Amino acid sequence: MADSTIYVQAVKRDRKVIISEFDDRHPNGEAWVCGDERVVEVGRTAAVAKALADKSVVEVPKPNGTDATPEQEPNPLDAWPQLANAGYTTIDQVSAADDAALAALGFDAKTIKDIRKVAPKKS
Repeated sequence: MADSTIYVQAVKRDRKVIISEFDDRHPNGEAWVCGDERVVEVGRTAAVAKALADKSVVEVPKPNGTDATPEQEPNPLDAWPQLANAGYTTIDQVSAADDAALAALGFDAKTIKDIRKVAPKKS
C-alpha cells in the first residue's frame, strides 16, 4: 500500500475538517484530515486530489518517527504550509525549486537546509 498512499498536512490551522472519507485506498479504509498540525497517510483518491489542487492540504514527507520536539530540533514540516501558499504543493515541486526561490519566500539558510533534508534539490 505504501506506493499508493501519500502523506498530507493541512495548510491552515483552523481545525476545520478537510477530508473525511471512507475508501479502501486509505489505510484502514478511512481518511480524516482536519486543520491541525498532524501528518496523515491517505490514499490517492479524488477527494485527496481535490484538497491538493485547492491547496487545503500539502503533500509532506513521511514522518521519521523521532521523538524530537520543535524546541529540540527544527521541524522541516513547519515550512510546508508556507510553501503550499506559494504554490509548492508537492515534494517534487519543492525539490525542483532553487534555493534562491525559497529564500525569496522568507526562509533563512538554516530553514532551507532543513527543507532540503526532506526535499533534496533535483539536478
